[in-house]
Amino acid sequence: MLDIVIVMICFVLSAVIPQALYFILPILFFYTLWLQESLSINRVTKIYLGILIVVFIFLIVHIFSHQSIEYIFLKGFLRYFSYATFALYLARLSARDILIIFHMISVLVILTLPLTIYQFFIFDRGAGIFMHANHFAYVLVISIVFLLKTKASFVKLILFFGLFSALIMTNTTGGFLTFVAVLLHHYQNKIKSSYIKMPIIAFVLFFIVIGFSFSDKIIEQISSLQYLDWTFIKEKALKAHPGGYGSFMWRIIYWTQILIAFFENTFIIIFTGEGIDSLTKANRDMYSFLYTDPHNDFVKILVEYGVLGFSLFTFLLYRFYSFLGKRMDILLILLIPFFFDNMVVNWSYNIVFLLYLTYFYKVYIPKR
Repeated sequence: MLDIVIVMICFVLSAVIPQALYFILPILFFYTLWLQESLSINRVTKIYLGILIVVFIFLIVHIFSHQSIEYIFLKGFLRYFSYATFALYLARLSARDILIIFHMISVLVILTLPLTIYQFFIFDRGAGIFMHANHFAYVLVISIVFLLKTKASFVKLILFFGLFSALIMTNTTGGFLTFVAVLLHHYQNKIKSSYIKMPIIAFVLFFIVIGFSFSDKIIEQISSLQYLDWTFIKEKALKAHPGGYGSFMWRIIYWTQILIAFFENTFIIIFTGEGIDSLTKANRDMYSFLYTDPHNDFVKILVEYGVLGFSLFTFLLYRFYSFLGKRMDILLILLIPFFFDNMVVNWSYNIVFLLYLTYFYKVYIPKR
C-alpha cells in the first residue's frame, strides 16, 4: 500500500510541481536499494538504463565540445536519471498495484472534473490540476487505453466516459489523434468478424466526430492543412513568422526554423548535437528566434544529440519495440505524442507511460 501512495504522490507532483521530481525520484532509487539490497532488472529497466548510458556518454561529449559544464546539461541528464530510477522502482511493484494506481488516477480525474469543466468554459481548454492541457490530455489517453485493455466492468465504463469527457475538454489535437489511432487499432485486432468490427468502428468514429464538433481548435487545425506548401513554410520560417495559421502550421514552420538553423552549424555540432536540453524554453539564447520548446521530440533529439544521437535513438526505438513484444499500442502511445509535443520533458506523461509499460510487461509480454 505504501508503494501505491508514493507513486500517487509522485503523479500529483508531476502535475502541480514537476520540479520536485528531480529530487524525489532519485531518492526512490536509494529507497529501493535499501529495501531490496538489489535492483529488479527486466526488459523495461534495461531499455531505460540503456537510454541513460547513451545520455551520459553524450553529456561527456558535450562538456568537452563546449569546454564547460553547463547547468542545462546536468539538469537534462538528471531528468533521464530520474526516469530510469522510477522504472527501477516500478519493477518491484506487482501488476495489481499498478492496476490500483490507474484506478486511483481515474478517480482523481473524475473528482476534479468540475474544475476541468470550469476551465473549459472560461479558458476554452481544461487542464484539471495540471500545468498545461496537453500534459493532462496524454495522461487521459494512456489511462483510457489502459481501461480498454483491462477487464471490463460497469465501474470502468463510468470511468471511461468521465476520462473521455475530460479529454474532449482539453482541446488537444495530438491527444485526440493518439486516442483515435490506438482505439481503432484496439478494435481492429480484438474483433475478428467484420460484421461485428465495422459497426463498432463506426460507433467509435461517431463519438470521435461528436468530440471534434465541440472543439473549435481541432476544426481550426483541419482547416490549416490548406497551408501545407513547402514554399509558404520556408518563407515563413526564414522570416521567423510561424504564427497566425493554427497551432499545427505553427509547429511545422517552427520546426523548419529550428532545422534550418541547426544545419547551418559545423560538422561536429551536426554530428554530436548542440547539447542535452539545449532546446528547452529555459535556453532561448541558442537561436535568436527561440521562445519555447519545439513541440516535437524528434526535432529535439536531432538538434540536441546530432545525427549520431538521432541514429542511436532510432536503434533504441527499434529495440524497444522488439523487446516489448512488438505491441503497436505502446508504439502509438509513444510516437504520436513525440511528434506533436514535448514528451521528453513531460513528467506526467513519463510517469503514466512507465506505469502502462510496466503493467503490460508483467501481464502480457512473454518472458525470455
